[in-house]
Amino acid sequence: RKGTYYFAQSLDDTTYYIQFNQCMEDPKQPMDGFAAQVEAELEAGDYRQVLLDLRNNGGGYLAQAVGIADLFLPKDALITTEDHKYSVFNREYRASGKGKEYNTVILINERSASASEVLTAALKENNRAKVIGKRSFGKGTVQSIANLPRGSVMKYTSAYYLTPLGNNIHKQGIAPDATVENTTKPIDMSEFKNFSLKKAYMAGDRGAEVEMAKKMLEKLGLFVGEINGVYDENLKTAVYSYQKAEGLFPYGVLDITTQYRMYDTLQNAREEVDDQLRAAIDAF
Repeated sequence: RKGTYYFAQSLDDTTYYIQFNQCMEDPKQPMDGFAAQVEAELEAGDYRQVLLDLRNNGGGYLAQAVGIADLFLPKDALITTEDHKYSVFNREYRASGKGKEYNTVILINERSASASEVLTAALKENNRAKVIGKRSFGKGTVQSIANLPRGSVMKYTSAYYLTPLGNNIHKQGIAPDATVENTTKPIDMSEFKNFSLKKAYMAGDRGAEVEMAKKMLEKLGLFVGEINGVYDENLKTAVYSYQKAEGLFPYGVLDITTQYRMYDTLQNAREEVDDQLRAAIDAF
């Protein structure tokens, strides 16, 4: 299943995988949408194991991180604390009691930050999740906005987020329970044959080589769209981006020079092996 903020799928009858694109949406509606969707997804199946993938998640609104954490924690468990300069302004966030106990694993990396770190620490330090991957980014500040004269606004840091055990992770990050690095390997070129190098392709053209170009550019992270033999606008954009990145004349036409270069680029490229995901699954 795919939503605006997440991708989710059943890994088997008892294990549910959720990849968060970003933690949070409208802070005025903390359980309307994202967290509620996650709750509905979990309740729809007989899941006992949950894998939360927070890698590359730069965070978002605190309310949604609290809402997600609430689905996994017992009543009154401390989720996070806003630590202000003057303690009178401090605020604790605690679980409501709706949470269920799953066998949970969280994936993080060096680009997991802010609200995603709040969620990770909440489950880790309440002994509700094992954390796999690499140390997180370390962004534990509360951002506030003040209205100024003449319609201006000022954004400023007003507090720190503390973990349930009282740790300030700002510029420190969260250490995983098990550190796992992803490796790389050469791209398997068996499905990619050389272009015939007899024809240039442009928008509107069709053929097997057009389809191959889409597959190659998808491997390079440039093409997004339907893989077929139609030279559509998505392919034109991808070819243009590739040409620009390679210092070729960028005009979105798959000329013979670009065909040569694409094949050589792919042949010399390496793709990442998701060892972290494998380790997370094995951790159950």
